[in-house]
Amino acid sequence: MTTTKTTGAAAAAAEAVVELLRELRLPHMRHAAPDLLATAKAQRWDPAEAVRASFLSPNKRTNLAHYPDRASQAAATALVEAQSLSFDLSDQLPVSFGGTPGHGMFRRLQEFLYNPADVEGVSQRLQDDFQAATRSSAPG
Repeated sequence: MTTTKTTGAAAAAAEAVVELLRELRLPHMRHAAPDLLATAKAQRWDPAEAVRASFLSPNKRTNLAHYPDRASQAAATALVEAQSLSFDLSDQLPVSFGGTPGHGMFRRLQEFLYNPADVEGVSQRLQDDFQAATRSSAPG
């Protein structure tokens, strides 16, 4: 369990989020919520916005009233009514490979769009970038 320390209103908000995630049966998010809220506050994000941005449940029994706005409610409705879902795992990739404009996947996609005939070259550079990113992000 996370041991992030919070006080006052922040602690009450964190506990409310944890309780909501318990009710929705989202244990992994429930355990990550205190750290998410602490990180949001440390980086001067609105903690409520950080939670909103990271919360969408595929549980068909989730009450739409739990979502803060119509856009979130529409996204949740689309999720639970979807016939199939696909996940790309980009959240599991090193930032230098998957989330930095002008580098890694972003850069290689631009190259491919510019020159779609160079599939082999772009593929090799993509593999090289991935290997470099995983080496540089490896612990210890």
